[in-house]
Amino acid sequence: MKRVFVYLMLITLLFSYSCLLVSLVGSVQAAENSVISFLSNENGNYDIFLIDTDGNVLQRYPTDSMRKSNLTCYPNGYLFAYSSNEHGDPDIYKMDIRNNKPIQLTHHPDRDLWPSWSPNGEWIAFVSDREGTLNIYRMDVNGSNIIRLTHQGINGRPAWSPDSQLIAFDSQREGHHAIYIMNANGGQLKQLTEDLPLWPGCSWSPDGTQIAYAAGRFDEEGADIFTMDVDGNNMKKLTSLGSGFRSANAAWSPDGKWIAFSVVNVAEWPNPANGFRLIFSDSTIYLVDNSGNGDALPLEKTTGLSSNHAPVWTSQSFFAVTPDESKQIITWGKLRTLGSE
Repeated sequence: MKRVFVYLMLITLLFSYSCLLVSLVGSVQAAENSVISFLSNENGNYDIFLIDTDGNVLQRYPTDSMRKSNLTCYPNGYLFAYSSNEHGDPDIYKMDIRNNKPIQLTHHPDRDLWPSWSPNGEWIAFVSDREGTLNIYRMDVNGSNIIRLTHQGINGRPAWSPDSQLIAFDSQREGHHAIYIMNANGGQLKQLTEDLPLWPGCSWSPDGTQIAYAAGRFDEEGADIFTMDVDGNNMKKLTSLGSGFRSANAAWSPDGKWIAFSVVNVAEWPNPANGFRLIFSDSTIYLVDNSGNGDALPLEKTTGLSSNHAPVWTSQSFFAVTPDESKQIITWGKLRTLGSE
């Protein structure tokens, strides 16, 4: 009877271990299925770069010669959208990477900027000054049914919640700069932060409970990455890059563990020799653990690839990229180690 009990215990332990192993493998695979993409204007070629989480370039994906900025990807397909002033004024375009043929979605003589594709694939939010000041608009993915969502202040880059029901954005109103959220129709507006020196781009956590953003005075303590709950509580500072460094374009990884963001630092402060101009360095993509327990990790190989990286997490299957699996496992293991130190 005692021997039977021992066997049962061993079987139970083995089953538990196998379940844990499957869970861990699934977590690693979920991480490995995502890579970081961004548009680069290196050498005048507006191509898409794909990098792994160690900063290694997996693929440079050529599109066409049209000038592009503010990449956003369709969640489950081969489409991406961007803004371009190729034809005189910025408009929103989309492109299927299988044929690289741009389709113009907006045709207004004023500026249409910063597209953001909703996770449900139905809408694209963007910013436009077509009615005077910069406001947020929403349209169907074919460019129809454009509606204005904001009606006050100067508004910046919209970011969709994972369920496509809410939009976060930054706004300057009555001399104050803060992050707001609203529903997909522009209603139920709520201010989340007090007046802050904000920098472009915010991002929702995959579970929809937090928002990452960049704030701070780069000429004092530096502009760093913060997170907060979607009700504006529990603000946490994740990075401390120091004076002269400016963070922007926070982007949360699909597994919820990492935040990618772009960083520039002051190369020259204003002085008589440079005509009293403030000159920034090339941007570099950084990663930080969303718990804030590890130092921000610069992906040095991304420096110089673009004048203003705006990282976007993308499924590697989106571009049919097949990185070496062993290298990516080592990469994610390295990041976990850095995050736990």
